[in-house]
Amino acid sequence: MVATMSKKARYVPTLRGKSGELSALAHLSPLAKSWTVPIIDIPKPPHINALEVSEQVAERITTLRESWGTANELYIDLSRYGTEGRDDRYSHPVTDTFKLARQCRLKALPICGTTLTRGPETAYFDAVSDIAKIDGRGLAIRLIAFEFVSPESAVKELITTMELLGVGPSDCDIILDFEAFDRLPTNLQEKGLAISVVTEAIYALGRLECRSVTICGSSIPERVGKKYDAAPFKAQRLELEIWKDLQDTIRPQSVGFGDYGVVYAFQPDGGAPVQPPCRARVSTDGAHVLYRSPPNSYRSLRARVRHDGILRNLPDCWGSRSILGQGGGFTGVGNATKWVAWDTNLHLEVTCRIVRGHSRLEEAGQLAGGDADRSPWLQSELAIVDEP
Repeated sequence: MVATMSKKARYVPTLRGKSGELSALAHLSPLAKSWTVPIIDIPKPPHINALEVSEQVAERITTLRESWGTANELYIDLSRYGTEGRDDRYSHPVTDTFKLARQCRLKALPICGTTLTRGPETAYFDAVSDIAKIDGRGLAIRLIAFEFVSPESAVKELITTMELLGVGPSDCDIILDFEAFDRLPTNLQEKGLAISVVTEAIYALGRLECRSVTICGSSIPERVGKKYDAAPFKAQRLELEIWKDLQDTIRPQSVGFGDYGVVYAFQPDGGAPVQPPCRARVSTDGAHVLYRSPPNSYRSLRARVRHDGILRNLPDCWGSRSILGQGGGFTGVGNATKWVAWDTNLHLEVTCRIVRGHSRLEEAGQLAGGDADRSPWLQSELAIVDEP
């Protein structure tokens, strides 16, 4: 039997922790925040030294305190950091990260991969093990697709990893991550086979009775060609369809849902400022609708989104109002960072409601009760006054 998630929240998006994404978190509605446990995978620019690592981590954690707050849990990962900075002067970046997280009173849980993806050295595991012992919140272990296509191998690898971390199954949240579907073998991009693979993995892992299981993946493409400058590109939300179909075969309260927000799963961190193609990303129940246009054309981009009317049936939130330029303070056309903030916020608001609607949890009514589904968080930002 698969263990029920320890948290009421069901949606586990992986965010890179960049400025736009953290701003999106800061403007989440109470409903979205109550259903979301984000993974912040702290970025790592290339050619960074140990001192710069510490500065990078400190900046992200202090910003997280402001954007996410200290009342709700979140995961923090440093998947792109290895043994950097481990000498007589510096401890492992994961250790430094969680020391600062404690000082900021964040309810943070560490994430670790298996020995296949975070090994063979044990520095990362040693750091995560110490964090779990100090904080007492447990941890998450992430398996990627090639690790769980064989359920029995996945179970063996998880047992090995747990022993190395010094934790038991009841302290572990398991994340089964397809990552970017466009990088998987063609057969795994077929929904039927993907469902079969993840179902067998979930039942096999059920024997361990871990604290929770979440499936994750991304259908956001790496690139959208120039031919879509005039009309938007639509990507099927395969990861969401797989999760929804699982509700018919596995107890819905046993499986959480995760994705990568509105960015490509393997988006590079980069080292120098860049001006990417202007793009608005709008997620619906069935698709990611991606608007591409040349740089410095945000005004026409906003007009296209407004003309298509795609936001008409989506939640009224900070992201949607900002994209449309409605309300005080959002009449400007913005820039790349602001558009990431706006469409990430909209994506999170849309997706948490989809997950809530398909979870059929007894707690769903309680989470949505009272004023949780109203929008008082918009008043201070947009000078909006609710009608009596």
